[in-house]
Amino acid sequence: VIELEGHSLNVDAQDIYTYDPDLYNKMVKYPLEVLAIFDIVVMDFVIKLNRMFDKHIQARIYNLRSATNMRDLNPS
Repeated sequence: VIELEGHSLNVDAQDIYTYDPDLYNKMVKYPLEVLAIFDIVVMDFVIKLNRMFDKHIQARIYNLRSATNMRDLNPS
């Protein structure tokens, strides 16, 4: 990520599930809270590797065990 100076770090959700199923379940149940923590951890790690890095990097989660189409979500 640092070498490419990108803006995101792709994280495979299956890797999270394999490492810690409880963390995966919390990520699915509370995505805003958990992804905010992921972003903080990613930035802390990147800054430790390169203190001069000045871009914001976000964790991008993909490959969830199950997915729901936007059209199938109930707005209530």
